[in-house]
Amino acid sequence: MRTEHFIALDVHCTTTDMAVMTRRGRLTERLRCRTAIPPLVEAIRGIRRPRYLTFEEGPLADWLLRNLSPHADEVLVCQPRCNQLIAKDSDKDDRFQKVPGVKWIRGATFYAYLDTPWRFHGKSPLWRYLGIGLERKHSGSSPMHVRVSRQANRPLKDMILGAATTAIAQANNPFAKQYQHWIEKGGLSTSNARRNVARSLATTLWGMWKNGSEYRPEWVTGRV
Repeated sequence: MRTEHFIALDVHCTTTDMAVMTRRGRLTERLRCRTAIPPLVEAIRGIRRPRYLTFEEGPLADWLLRNLSPHADEVLVCQPRCNQLIAKDSDKDDRFQKVPGVKWIRGATFYAYLDTPWRFHGKSPLWRYLGIGLERKHSGSSPMHVRVSRQANRPLKDMILGAATTAIAQANNPFAKQYQHWIEKGGLSTSNARRNVARSLATTLWGMWKNGSEYRPEWVTGRV
């Protein structure tokens, strides 16, 4: 008789912890990988069948269910509010919530819509996709026109501008300091300064995702 493997995922915005147990309760494997479909699929396929997968209901659950179901014999999405052992766990935390202006919903929106950090070869295409980048257009000999990109993902644009607004309002963080610098010394309007903060936030989130690193305030610079 083949050994059944039960795979539990603890999914955060940037990383996912995986634990594998047998039906007898023997822990056979623990690992951590990036919260992106390719590494998750690779990790799951490394477990012998039959394998059963479970993770909590949440903003990323539908995305995970669609992409991981083909690689497991069965997938169970659980509701933590119905599970007192999970709901009352005071140790639950998400390192991603340390980023000013970004909590679980905004972070999940960013990662779920982008799907993978490798779809952009640089920060400028990322900014344009989020609706906070600039595009330059001209026709024939007419002057060059620079404007904010109009071809944007609306939920992502609303998310990143909302995060920038929240970070600015919180005041005591590197992004709020950037905002004050661009207003007082850069001479930017409030809307342009907020857009610059949104770019800085987006670059920070993107870099954390690519590198699998935690948020470090000292890495936030005034350049965008």
